[in-house]
Amino acid sequence: MATLPGRQALMVRYLRDWCDSADGQVRVWSDLATRLGPARGQAALKAFEDMVAILLAFGRRPLVRHQANCTCVGSDEAVVALMVSTAATGAEEEAMMIGALLVRADMIRPLVDAAMRLGVNLPENAAAPIGAVNTTKH
Repeated sequence: MATLPGRQALMVRYLRDWCDSADGQVRVWSDLATRLGPARGQAALKAFEDMVAILLAFGRRPLVRHQANCTCVGSDEAVVALMVSTAATGAEEEAMMIGALLVRADMIRPLVDAAMRLGVNLPENAAAPIGAVNTTKH
């Protein structure tokens, strides 16, 4: 996690928290609202919810995540983070190629659209992700 650029580390943290528990979903919303303000935070949250719903419902296989406090980054997590970061720069075709690794063909466009809506709201050098990290290696 420590080697990821800010926006990518934030995406990994959000993905883990969101999929982990209802409390994690509250942490994601709270962090977005704090970072972006209520209106922009709500728009970013909607884009994030759309993106995760597509990932979970139409993934090529079940999405693999590490535990919420793990310092490692799994391949699925890294691909999602890279897709959001790439989409945020407006590089749609590249983001779609990355998205193709995650979901079936007919869901790539909606996935990337959601990632673009999310990514443009998050600064490239976002502050450290929410939550503590565990130094246990596995």
